[in-house]
Amino acid sequence: MNAIKTNLATTGGNALEWYDYSIYGQLTPIIAILFFPTKDPLTSLLFAFSAYFLSFALRPIGGIILGRIGDQHGRKKVLLLSISIMTISTFCIALLPTYSQTGIIAPILFILLRLIQGLAISAEFTCSTSYQIERKSNKKSYLGALVQSTTLIGSLFAALVVSLLSFLLPHDQLVSWGWRVPFLISGFCGIYLIKLRSKLPEPDEFNKINEKEKSLKNKKNYISSNKKIIFLSFFIPAGATAGIYFFIYQISYMTTFIHADLFKATFINAIATLLIALLIPIIAKVGDRYDIQKVLYIGLGLLIITTLPLFWLMSQQSLVMIIVGQLLFVTVLSPYLGLNAVFMASLYPTHIRITVFSFVYNLAVAIFGSSIPLVAIYLHEKVHFKFASGIYFMAMCLISLIALILLGKYKSTTNKHLSSQATHPASQSQLA
Repeated sequence: MNAIKTNLATTGGNALEWYDYSIYGQLTPIIAILFFPTKDPLTSLLFAFSAYFLSFALRPIGGIILGRIGDQHGRKKVLLLSISIMTISTFCIALLPTYSQTGIIAPILFILLRLIQGLAISAEFTCSTSYQIERKSNKKSYLGALVQSTTLIGSLFAALVVSLLSFLLPHDQLVSWGWRVPFLISGFCGIYLIKLRSKLPEPDEFNKINEKEKSLKNKKNYISSNKKIIFLSFFIPAGATAGIYFFIYQISYMTTFIHADLFKATFINAIATLLIALLIPIIAKVGDRYDIQKVLYIGLGLLIITTLPLFWLMSQQSLVMIIVGQLLFVTVLSPYLGLNAVFMASLYPTHIRITVFSFVYNLAVAIFGSSIPLVAIYLHEKVHFKFASGIYFMAMCLISLIALILLGKYKSTTNKHLSSQATHPASQSQLA
């Protein structure tokens, strides 16, 4: 399989995953009416976003299960299993009856399917990123960052599909049947990816693992000896996941609180998404030339400094100010968003990479990312401070920066200790 097809097969599932996420985020006002109807539109919206949040609840568990399979039996098996389950559940959502047709069964089935999707894709992003950096190449940051970039391309495609549908269809037809079309598109794309992934070879690094390294005892030894690294790495993606999920939430924010129409909201979001999707591969090349950790320091520092003014811009009634705010926000977000997952994956050894990476990353996403819409709505209603969610996001970035600094110091201390052991083995044994 050539490099282009390998990249497409590996990263395409993430594009599809984020296409589905974005479709859900952009159609949440409609999904809320169809599956969670109440007298208060805001309450329906909260119910819909709660279902969105619940779909992440099982992801850490799914990450452990699929991670074990990936580390024991190969990256290809996990990538195939993930896309297969995701495709089936997406088709089911597209054909699901609404609350008005079947009553309470509709939201129950909807939530159940979202939970199944959450389990299926729990190792999609982490396995794809691991696969990319395990290939034989001197551009590992670039290849790994392509996974993050394609997630944004998936979001962009979702924005274009929703924009086109909302432009072509009257609102009543969009509510009646038009909302199903994006999910059907996802299902057919999934079928193509299943075929493509069936031809994937295992990456070079994984093929070099011996059976001893795959043993459960060896993996338990790694976890018990590296608890600090695993704990600190949990906080690395806090700001990145909060940032990307806040960005998706912007469409619901604009249509619900600023009362912009869906076409304008999704179109603005699409422009900003295209920009960050193009910026990430460029930034990743910098990561291949210089220290990734230093690039992350700079990215997080810029985010902390600029968050409040940018969130202020995005909370205004003026569409021009919102556009400027979103474009500047994704520009500043791109270095950190593009490289945080590559950095995380490189922390863990190949024989246990997907298990640890999937659990840690999915737990971080569930806690720091998927809760963003609920937190943002709550702060908007209770605090009466237009860009209060910006303070929350800034706090997430600060947590990530502190974790990154502590991780750097811990690794430096550990490396010095190991170097000392290698240089003075006799004295070390005497000390023991």
